[in-house]
Amino acid sequence: MRPFKKNVYHGFKWRGWADFGTGALGDMACHTTNMPVMALQLWDPVAVTAVKNPGIFEGETFPASSSLLFEFPERDGLAPCNFHWYDGGDLPDDSIISQLPESFQRRIQQQRDGGRKTSGAVLVGSKGLLFSPDDYGAKYFLLPEDNFKDFEKPEQTLPRIPYNGGGDQRQKWEFVQTCKGEYKTGTTSNFAYAGHLTETILVGNLAIRSKEGSRIEWDAKNLKSTNMPEINKFVHREYRDGWSI
Repeated sequence: MRPFKKNVYHGFKWRGWADFGTGALGDMACHTTNMPVMALQLWDPVAVTAVKNPGIFEGETFPASSSLLFEFPERDGLAPCNFHWYDGGDLPDDSIISQLPESFQRRIQQQRDGGRKTSGAVLVGSKGLLFSPDDYGAKYFLLPEDNFKDFEKPEQTLPRIPYNGGGDQRQKWEFVQTCKGEYKTGTTSNFAYAGHLTETILVGNLAIRSKEGSRIEWDAKNLKSTNMPEINKFVHREYRDGWSI
């Protein structure tokens, strides 16, 4: 329970407070990372390291920026891989940025010059990059573009929402019509999928609770760290009376 303070908790800002928000990871990572998570089955990391971590400010708010490293094991025949997360203006190194489309590199330069921060997701493969220049994976580039001029898209396998409208309208239609039982295909980002994605990503917030550079080994099945038991108290919240389930 806290007193009302104008422009401190309400509106957008509640997301950054540790008592009732989950910072950049809970706010945007579950959107930005959806494309690589779905494509590469990035579920249940075995370890997360806070590479850059200013920490929880005075025990109250999430840091303005952070860089995290998630480690994923072999998954249904997919090779083990690392996943890097950057927020608050932190960026991959120039060896990655220099390969991105020139239009996006200009946006990054504007950000570095003090302009609006941008976002995107990039998969680094053995033959090139797959890059999405926003948080929702609606648009993508195969890079270097000259190497993929003759690329043919695979046949569609995932269902598409049969509603003619903007992306936000479409997902709301899908949700409401599924609840009403009128859209039998069901929601693509259903609770089982979205919950697993959120649970995977929020392990990063445990890393932010640790010292910079600390590697948290994670037991996803039992929802606990095996090498840093002191951070396990942050896995679940203690709710006020009347708000528990």
